[in-house]
Amino acid sequence: MLDALGGRVFNIEETQRFLERRQKFLDDPDLKKTFQQMCRYATERKTEPPRLFTFQDSIILHWNVGSTNFKKYPEFVLPQIGAWLVNSIVTGLIVGFPTRGAVAIGEYVQDATSLLGPAVSDAAAWYEKADWFGVIATPACGHRISHLAEFFDLKKRPLDDKNVSSWFFRYKVPLTGGNFARMWAVSWPRCLCVISSGQQYTPRWSLFNTLAQFPVPPGTENKYANTIRFFDTYMRLRVNAAPAAKGNN
Repeated sequence: MLDALGGRVFNIEETQRFLERRQKFLDDPDLKKTFQQMCRYATERKTEPPRLFTFQDSIILHWNVGSTNFKKYPEFVLPQIGAWLVNSIVTGLIVGFPTRGAVAIGEYVQDATSLLGPAVSDAAAWYEKADWFGVIATPACGHRISHLAEFFDLKKRPLDDKNVSSWFFRYKVPLTGGNFARMWAVSWPRCLCVISSGQQYTPRWSLFNTLAQFPVPPGTENKYANTIRFFDTYMRLRVNAAPAAKGNN
């Protein structure tokens, strides 16, 4: 569940601009490509495809895997979801549609007009909690991520795109109200690393190039500072500290 930041106080002109930015976000080719990859993954494993819909200023991605081999361990689809979330956060920053949100795992019921259940309530309880641009896993979902990360560690699997630790990062997340909680957060800085690869600019330049388009009204400065701090911490602990690949020494 993604919440579009700054989307609650619109006049009619601002509402129209908001809808245009949201459509630009949804039409982004890279984001569509990542969503299509999830759909192919679902087809290969004979499960329902993920679905995406909008509600007011929120975007909701849901994926029913309960009738397949993922029923016991639904966390095994999290690397696919993480890849989409990584791209969605950066795409939002680029097109002027910044988001924050939460990912949850659990049961839910869908009909023609509604999406209800424990998983939806869990995501709804947390998707506005973090004081930044980004996505967190709810505490219950975080236990699933930790379980999957332990599985990969036991199997001595490399840190690659199939490993959930490539898409989620343990971090002391700043919450609204000034508190902090150690949680799994989506590793969106890695997308800026990909964008900047082979270019003459750095991932940090890419970050400030996107942030520069947004105004910073009084009272919102912490969101920006916390976003930059998360980026710097991820780059220091995950990217800059990573061992060089064989052949590049």
